Amino acid sequence: MTIQDGAALWEAAHIDSRHSAGDWIIPLRAAAALRFSLRLDSAFAQSGIIQCVAPTQLGEAITSGKHPVLLLDATAPRIMQHIVRAQGGTIEEICAQQNLRLHLYADTPRLRRDIRSNPEALLQRVTEVRAARQLAADEQMIDAQHIGVLTFEPVAERLGGMTHRVGHWFAHERGTNAFEGSDLVVFGEPLEHPHAQRANYLGERAMALFAQATAQEWPRWDAARASAIFQGRASGIRLPEHPALRDWAADQFRQRLLQAVGRVRAVSSQEPRTVWLWAAAAVVVDWIAETGIAPQWRASPTALRHNKGRGLGTQAANTAKEQATLRKLVEAFQDALGGGVVPSRRICAGSMRPEAYAKHRDSALYLALRDSSEETLRRLAGLKDKRAEWAIRVARQEIARLNATAPNAQVAPSIPKNSTT
Repeated sequence: MTIQDGAALWEAAHIDSRHSAGDWIIPLRAAAALRFSLRLDSAFAQSGIIQCVAPTQLGEAITSGKHPVLLLDATAPRIMQHIVRAQGGTIEEICAQQNLRLHLYADTPRLRRDIRSNPEALLQRVTEVRAARQLAADEQMIDAQHIGVLTFEPVAERLGGMTHRVGHWFAHERGTNAFEGSDLVVFGEPLEHPHAQRANYLGERAMALFAQATAQEWPRWDAARASAIFQGRASGIRLPEHPALRDWAADQFRQRLLQAVGRVRAVSSQEPRTVWLWAAAAVVVDWIAETGIAPQWRASPTALRHNKGRGLGTQAANTAKEQATLRKLVEAFQDALGGGVVPSRRICAGSMRPEAYAKHRDSALYLALRDSSEETLRRLAGLKDKRAEWAIRVARQEIARLNATAPNAQVAPSIPKNSTT
């Protein structure tokens, strides 16, 4: 017999005749839990195990309505909202401003094979997650180890776990500050096993009926499932067919995805935090309404969508080479600017291919100027030299950006003068 002590799956106790007597819990409590679940039609047997629930003292205190209770939850589950309203309580919705950038890849394909029992499928997912992390790091121009990851448990284990800033669903999307102060790649959906989903639902159903909800509001579990569509988008995930059960399951997805994004603690961050969410289930959430953030919807790389992810690692490696070229050019431009010389290919990148230099020239100068003094910036923007028109243009764009972000500290180009290259 497995007894869920309260509605939460992680509060489980076990009685098993194969274990020693020291592993058993008090039989009277087990009997009380079984009686509670049977009375509310929320117990079921699976593989020789009876699963049932019993309310905790906190749960009983809330449902009784005898004590004043203040609950703080960023993603309050439906069962909690129902109980609060049933007892005449009120629910206040507060939208806190977040310093967050959100990129969504809702077309990320889902594997049809179990990564726990299929080594090839697991290797494919590990490759995809590692590549997604590298692409995020390249975008931010930082080392991949500084990007947090939240993904499937077997993949997280292969990537080193939390010691390498890699967490997994159902353990690290809630109640942890391990990703605070960093950006985060979230890869894959928090998919529960159908048996676990059923147990979770019946636990909440028991508490709802205990709080005088009706069976119409909380129907019995129905195992029939179908692909779900949300906000006009095909999600690629399979949820219960029954409307009430489907809404409940979608709300579970919504809670976990929002909690995952919240791990970067963008509400209290002074610097913008970025989250890349690779999941078909991303369409379940109305991100603007829930977070106040308008996400950027992106298309997954072709290598991921049409080559089963095998080409994504190569793409990430190529992107890493591009970033290495860019960093090299930035350093060369910084040296030239420090010496009072206008950057050029002849001076800074004589051995670089012309097409590579043309591709990275403006970005490299922009990054170099961000670390240069205001005097250097003003001197470059004030030049009159046709050979350096591109550099002058970039410098003036940087001045315009600085003036837009700090209007009370205007930066103006110096008096134009001729230059030498």
